[in-house]
Amino acid sequence: MRDLIKADVQRLTPDQLVGKAGHIVDSMTGNASFPTPDPKLIDVTAAQTTLVQAIEDAKSFSRPAIVAKKVAAEALRELLADLAAYVNLTAGEDLNAAVSSGYEQAKTPSPVLVEAPTALVARTSAEFGAIDLSWPRVEGVRMYFVYMTEGAVSNASEWKLVASTTRSRHTVGGLKSDAYCSFRVTAQGARNTSVASPTSTAKAA
Repeated sequence: MRDLIKADVQRLTPDQLVGKAGHIVDSMTGNASFPTPDPKLIDVTAAQTTLVQAIEDAKSFSRPAIVAKKVAAEALRELLADLAAYVNLTAGEDLNAAVSSGYEQAKTPSPVLVEAPTALVARTSAEFGAIDLSWPRVEGVRMYFVYMTEGAVSNASEWKLVASTTRSRHTVGGLKSDAYCSFRVTAQGARNTSVASPTSTAKAA
């Protein structure tokens, strides 16, 4: 289950924390989607009030007052983060309920565009009539497709799909012994299928 809302409190200034806490408490007070807030809203309000006073005291620039402001701000951050966890758990998959809490909606990560595999290496295998292939893993990949053509690559080469795999290595078997074959690999992700990798040629065992 993904988080529907985000706490988003780590980078907030003390003044911003006070405002955010007030907005969330107002939004969740009497909200039927969240009948038993944990932590309690009264505790969040108390921490907010403590921070408001600490901000005022810190205007004196005394070291103890500045430290007290930092402590009060961190205490309110922790409460708001815990309350965000409660909202995500209680809301389940109900986005409307989740955002009614006053927290911001969490962004859904976009699938990455996969790039072509690089540095494809073909080697003579220890298995008779086989060639071992390997390449660096591609970020965001779901499946690799391995293509082969007999002999060296030319404009007349006919590529045929010989394997699909989720791993970044594969052994192609059933080849003629001592025959040279060339290979290339494409990567498929959630949004696209890449262009082919550079080719690599090897001789079957």
